[in-house]
Amino acid sequence: LNGMFSFALYSKGKILLARDIAGEKPLYYKETPFRFASEAKALNWDCKEFPPAHYGVYDFKKKTLVVKPYWTLVKRKINEKTALEELEYLLRDSIALRTRSDVPFALYYSGGMDSTLIDAFYGEFEKIQYIDGNYKKEFLKVFPKILWHLDYPISSFSPFGLWKLAEIASERKIKVVLSGEGADELFGGYVRYVLPQFNYDAQREFPSYKSMFQNAKSVNEFGWEEFNGNMRELLRMGDRMSSAFGIENRCPFLDKRIIEFAFSLP
Repeated sequence: LNGMFSFALYSKGKILLARDIAGEKPLYYKETPFRFASEAKALNWDCKEFPPAHYGVYDFKKKTLVVKPYWTLVKRKINEKTALEELEYLLRDSIALRTRSDVPFALYYSGGMDSTLIDAFYGEFEKIQYIDGNYKKEFLKVFPKILWHLDYPISSFSPFGLWKLAEIASERKIKVVLSGEGADELFGGYVRYVLPQFNYDAQREFPSYKSMFQNAKSVNEFGWEEFNGNMRELLRMGDRMSSAFGIENRCPFLDKRIIEFAFSLP
């Protein structure tokens, strides 16, 4: 399956649970007694988050749950001469898949690289932008609602901006939005990746001075860590804030093929 999902399938005394590779859609579970839900509050927060890229089988006779990964990153060979053309094809196709819709859709457009690329490949989006302003009173009023939808506290004020975007989309009767989430982790978009990459290169170039170049991590290593860490919080904010207004948030950069392409780049 290529896309975002979490689902439960019952068959012959067993339930199969599964969640998408990046963890775009929510899924929570409790092992004993066995319970599952798409919101932690439905389980009174007495639960675990089901891991992305995993499936689980609960056997009602044995009363056992076995959870296993169905996908792990296997790096593939990248032809550097045609890499740009390959990425263009993948991104164009991913956007085409995610603009299949019989309801109105739009683009969360910041004007940055990620949303601009999505717009460039499609070009007919209604654009929704966050307008900065003094939202203190409104923030204090809606903050309890935001926290309720998030299920858990987070470490930034970003969900308020995402709440405002979804609110604007809802007022325009939009039911599906596309966003550029995931591109920074996949393609080294954060400034914080620069110094570790410099140290990584320096350690390889001057091995006798290796201890001087700490903390060393390639862009791919750092991005992969955040793909499996910090990005999940970002996706949770994006998904929950749009869902609060009955809107589906789709992320073209988190296409299975693009994930595998990005983390296979040298």
